[in-house]
Amino acid sequence: MTNDTKLKKYRYTALKKNGTRVKGTYEAINKKQLLEYLYENDLSPIYIDEITPLFDLQSLKEINIGGFPLKEKVFLVKQFSVMISAGIPISKIISVLAAQTDYYPLKKILNEVYADVSSGKSLSESFSKFPELFDEITLSLIEAGESSGTLDKIFKKLSKDYTQRQKITSAIKGAMMYPAVVTFVILAVLSFITFVIMPKLKTVFKDFNLKLPLITKLLLIISDTFIKYIYLYFLFFAIIGFLFYKWSKSKGGQKTLDKIKMQLPIFGKLYREYQVSIFARVMYLMLSAGVPILKSLQLAQKAVPNFWFKLEIQDVYDHVASGGKASELLLKSSIFPKIVGYMFDVGERSGQLDVVLHKLAQYYETEVMSVVKNISSLIQPLIILLLGVVVGTIVVAIYLPLTQLATSIG
Repeated sequence: MTNDTKLKKYRYTALKKNGTRVKGTYEAINKKQLLEYLYENDLSPIYIDEITPLFDLQSLKEINIGGFPLKEKVFLVKQFSVMISAGIPISKIISVLAAQTDYYPLKKILNEVYADVSSGKSLSESFSKFPELFDEITLSLIEAGESSGTLDKIFKKLSKDYTQRQKITSAIKGAMMYPAVVTFVILAVLSFITFVIMPKLKTVFKDFNLKLPLITKLLLIISDTFIKYIYLYFLFFAIIGFLFYKWSKSKGGQKTLDKIKMQLPIFGKLYREYQVSIFARVMYLMLSAGVPILKSLQLAQKAVPNFWFKLEIQDVYDHVASGGKASELLLKSSIFPKIVGYMFDVGERSGQLDVVLHKLAQYYETEVMSVVKNISSLIQPLIILLLGVVVGTIVVAIYLPLTQLATSIG
């Protein structure tokens, strides 16, 4: 494959088998890849020309901020699942998906994967060059599917897994929308009062030489300092934010934050159950694909974000590696719920650990979705209380001197 992986746009004219002439455009790494695409679609090229744009916008298309959107991954694995179940060859699937997607970063990767697969490389090896698209878990599943000849079943499971991930992610984002909007409104109101209302009221209070209550004086001082030294506040919060970010990425910071997350009111239970759902889901996917339990535990440990869950899974891994059973440690765990240990024990005794873990994953995913759906009603009283305190304080601070002013004028 050529070192220049930048996609080029070609204009072509070709003949169908019945002699009909067709024209079109196609993006490919080079002319050879375009020819492979045409031949696979039973088209005989009679004219090919590279389209040279007046302005090179290709580099702008290649910018991919924030990683691959989950919806693009869902699209990819769903389409793979459908087409591979229909018996379509891998190279043809990749070629069709590359032409079908409008998301340029994915199109670029699929064209490179197509070139690698066409040269004889395996699908898992070709995708492994792009960790930003598929994680190690997905790649291990694809590799297991290739080895066992069950790639169609693997992509069917991946399709369900990615769809479930998308449902949970969308539900969590939806639940966070209400608090985010309320917080934005509070900040907007405070900014308006600080920068617009208070400076005007200060002039009025000064003109009438009013003796201001302590709460009003404090509000005026805050308003003055924000207006005069706003750049210092921005600098201060930027420094604090940077230091907090660096600390959160350190081992000590991660341990502390992950411990706090598990102990938060309302959110702590949701957070812990989400960790368990990830662990159970990954273990089910790996074991059902024929991946050994030790390798499955390694991948589950990488998938679970929380430090303390990772530590517990490492202990389970060491215990299993020394000849023990996973359930023996999970039943004693202070992190994992007891039901996880019991389910592991049932699965180990029956020889159907993957089936049991599938049920466990479904149970915790249902629990997570249930809590997420009700989270707005759970935190709504806290938000209303916060909003009431903020607005009430401001109203009192403004109302008291205005009452005094009305009395003096009357």
